[in-house]
Amino acid sequence: MDQKGRPTVSYKGGHAGFVRVTEAAELVFPIYDGNGMFLSLGNIASTAQVGLLFIDFESPRRLRVQGTAAVIPNEGPYHSPGAVHLVHIAVSQIFVNCGRYIHNLSLRRSSPHIPDESGRQPFPAWKRIDAIADALSDRDKDKVAAAGGTIALDSYPGEDSPNTETIV
Repeated sequence: MDQKGRPTVSYKGGHAGFVRVTEAAELVFPIYDGNGMFLSLGNIASTAQVGLLFIDFESPRRLRVQGTAAVIPNEGPYHSPGAVHLVHIAVSQIFVNCGRYIHNLSLRRSSPHIPDESGRQPFPAWKRIDAIADALSDRDKDKVAAAGGTIALDSYPGEDSPNTETIV
């Protein structure tokens, strides 16, 4: 929830299969390093009630899942390389949703920011923007220094083609 009590919505992505059905009416998915605002985890801490929307951009189909979420450690049988935490969902309702307005996307490539099998991923360029340097964790400040320091906002290249030499 935000400061006005409104739920927040965040896109979650990963390689195919990153959301796992662990048993009947249960799902687990990884939470990767993000913007440090912890909005998704904040929603879970506030209410534990979640709504998930799965979109197939090729079919097109949508599936909605309602349930109760808990943040669990990234360990044990559900361990996911590169994840900061895992989210466990006790599913209360699943239903299909009309997909007729879904765009067909056929790029068939994953984001280069998804952690690899060893949990390594490119360091996000947005964390190097000088205007936000003071808001970063000490760990991320060290990574900014290792990546060559901060950059001006007008030098921000975006995240489409990250510097794969700066892997964390």
